Amino acid sequence: MWHDHTINHVNSLLDKELGEQPGSAAGTTHFFDHALLDHFTGSFSTPERKWSQRYYVDTTHWGGEGFPVFLYIGGEGPQSAPSERLFMWTLAEEHKALMLSLEHRYYGESQPTDDMSNANLAYLTSAQALADIGYFAEYINANSGGNDSSSSPPLSLSASTASSQWVAFGGSYPGNLATWLKLKYPALVAGTVGSSAPVLAEYDYIQYAEVVGSALAYDFIGGSDACRETVASATEALMGLVSGTTPWGLDPTIPTSLKPCSPMSSALDLGMYQSELFGNFQGMVQYNLMSYKPYVADVCASMAASVAAGDSALDAFATATALFYNPEDQNHCISETRTHANPRVTHAAKEHNQFAASFFPTPLSLPRAVLYRIYTPPLLSLPCPLQAPPSRLTTSRSSPTRPSRPWGAT
Repeated sequence: MWHDHTINHVNSLLDKELGEQPGSAAGTTHFFDHALLDHFTGSFSTPERKWSQRYYVDTTHWGGEGFPVFLYIGGEGPQSAPSERLFMWTLAEEHKALMLSLEHRYYGESQPTDDMSNANLAYLTSAQALADIGYFAEYINANSGGNDSSSSPPLSLSASTASSQWVAFGGSYPGNLATWLKLKYPALVAGTVGSSAPVLAEYDYIQYAEVVGSALAYDFIGGSDACRETVASATEALMGLVSGTTPWGLDPTIPTSLKPCSPMSSALDLGMYQSELFGNFQGMVQYNLMSYKPYVADVCASMAASVAAGDSALDAFATATALFYNPEDQNHCISETRTHANPRVTHAAKEHNQFAASFFPTPLSLPRAVLYRIYTPPLLSLPCPLQAPPSRLTTSRSSPTRPSRPWGAT
């Protein structure tokens, strides 16, 4: 789910290769300075805490009043302006739509709090993100093109969107948000497009790891059955070494490139260790040939060469794992922020540890379902998308396009 960061990186590589500039001449960047920190627990006696949320406006194809608004929802990474490589762009050209994209709270330049303490991260939920979208949409619809004091720089549209129908777009986690938006606030959008949206939570989600394993065995991209089996044998051996000491991870025979940064005394420590190792392979498979090296062919070739030279599966796995890190980092260890040859690794360790339990054998008879529950990121683990906010946001099925009262009304 470092999806947005990596996709933006891929786009930047293509821009550089093709000599193109991202966005368009009709695109502008703004900050919605009246975004609300908490959409749910405010009271009339407590001042609303506001912050600045980044968004982009592109009028390249917009036909003006009465034509639709297409909103691209940001996810767990910095958001960029609408790109002509998006299917949304093609549809906007066909339907003469205004294109907007809204950055997710706590990512990129959309930081609602001064720090990421536990208390502040309580506001990092999908429910708050959905309310951000609704509040932002109401602001856009109320903007008549002049005297705007809610954005910096001020937003000036050539026509009103009050009579326009909205369609929300998103992929992966933002696809969830797009889909949940229609469920939670059905009057707000005419429709949504949720691409690859995992809207149904899976308690013991092993299927993603199975896809990674299948890719490692896919000869068309440089994989092989031997490559997959080497990883399977190596991870089983590694978990045996890791779980064989108290605290976990102290066995001196663990290969250097696989050593944990510190002893592990809890399931959370173990999950972070597993998640970083799995995150390497997960990201490699998901963005093979599109983003940073190593690719599947590189890793499988490395392990094949090691095995052919007489190395064990574990040593071959260690050699391949080292390809993901900066070779100049001589103090390399697993599960601690450091310099990586591949910047997606740190992000993977933070954002994707829910998948680690299904990639590795589970030591000490700890159920994989328990690991999944512990390590699911807060953005996806909360059931709150279907929890309606009190008083502030009112939805109504009686109106086909607008909430029955303005968002933010008091």
